[in-house]
Amino acid sequence: MVTLVRHKDRCQVCLRPNCSATWGQTKLLIMGLGGVAMLVALVWSLAGAWLILPFAGLEVSLLAYLAYRVCRDTYNQQVLHIEPGHVVLTQGRYRTVKQWRLKRAQSSFVIYAPAHSLSPRQVELRDQHQSCRIGEKLNQQDTEQLIDIITHLEIPYHMTGKTKITAMQDWQ
Repeated sequence: MVTLVRHKDRCQVCLRPNCSATWGQTKLLIMGLGGVAMLVALVWSLAGAWLILPFAGLEVSLLAYLAYRVCRDTYNQQVLHIEPGHVVLTQGRYRTVKQWRLKRAQSSFVIYAPAHSLSPRQVELRDQHQSCRIGEKLNQQDTEQLIDIITHLEIPYHMTGKTKITAMQDWQ
């Protein structure tokens, strides 16, 4: 999700990945699928195949861990602050973990064409000393919205690269 907030001489662009489920919904999924897996394992163990119980526990634990990691990553965000003298990019989940501060006069955006036509374009913010990718977790539609915002800012940008692989159109 890309949101733009304009102030008098400042601009703020907030970049968040799409969040398909909240943490509460993810916990319900873990409990539902984990409960079914444990119930099946319990039935098999009562039938004499008790060796299935540790593997079912491992399966439920792995499901819980991976669901937690995916849900946690959907709360990552990047905020691009465009001020009169600087461009500041902050990144983090609930608080700022990383911050880049670039001089506005020396900064520019580089937009890379994707290698495949179904992949989103990549956007990089750079100056003479540092560079950082922005919008890495965005889907193709949100990346295009970000690029549209970038092209209307008063910061130089240029596009580079060429799409090498094109998806088949009208395949029959």
